[in-house]
Amino acid sequence: MSGVNISCQTFSWQMSLETYRGRIGHIASVAKQAGFSDIEPEIVILGDAPAAGRIRSEIEPHGIRIPSLVIAEEWAGSKESDAERQRTDVAFALADALGAKQVVVVQKSDGRNDLAERQRSLMRCFGDIAARAADHGIGISFHPNSLDTSLFVDVADYDVLEQILPDTVGFALDLGHVARGGMDVVDTIKRFRDRVVHLHVKDMHENGDWAPTGEGIVDIIGVFKVLADTGYTGWAAFEDESALAESDPDEATLRAGRWIQQNLAAYRANA
Repeated sequence: MSGVNISCQTFSWQMSLETYRGRIGHIASVAKQAGFSDIEPEIVILGDAPAAGRIRSEIEPHGIRIPSLVIAEEWAGSKESDAERQRTDVAFALADALGAKQVVVVQKSDGRNDLAERQRSLMRCFGDIAARAADHGIGISFHPNSLDTSLFVDVADYDVLEQILPDTVGFALDLGHVARGGMDVVDTIKRFRDRVVHLHVKDMHENGDWAPTGEGIVDIIGVFKVLADTGYTGWAAFEDESALAESDPDEATLRAGRWIQQNLAAYRANA
């Protein structure tokens, strides 16, 4: 059995974006207190024109690294718009400068009309993006959501995704979105294990509301056992989107860190 690398996703602070945008040093400090040595920011939380030198100067005093980044765009066509391509290239350059080897791509879809064609167009777009990322030595992985407007939500959508996800694009499975889409997280991780290169971990109450880590119905421990038993070498980024995280992201992160230390020590690589 091997250990799983664990990081802290910054979305808890992103839910209060106007308060925390650009405050990566504060986020790094709290993550360190919570027992994390690595964080995963979405580009938007880093502020306007984020510079690798400034980011390193704010996180390195806390012993924090950034192994992966997230970028979210509309990507509504089979090709990137010029603006999307420019922002994605900035993400790749920043990842390269920070030593991050994975960029997670999230689509901000506006609806499920013309679903089959839009699903295929998105995958063609990601195939092109992956080819550019490879020039930087960076992998990309697709992170589906479970909003009413998302293109890949339930088991029928995941059946399609299994067939059309390009070989050059990894799967960034999100346990909370899997559960909200009506799927079992352990069964799903087993099904897609060969394609999963990245993971987002958040919890959910039975009614579908996001829960603080460890307080919901998502079988996080069961998933980690599968990952450890199968020699998973990617990252698992913990992401709390609960009401607590929205009102107090620092406290939500500290609680998540305690839960991880109490429940996942046997499965963790970077303890």
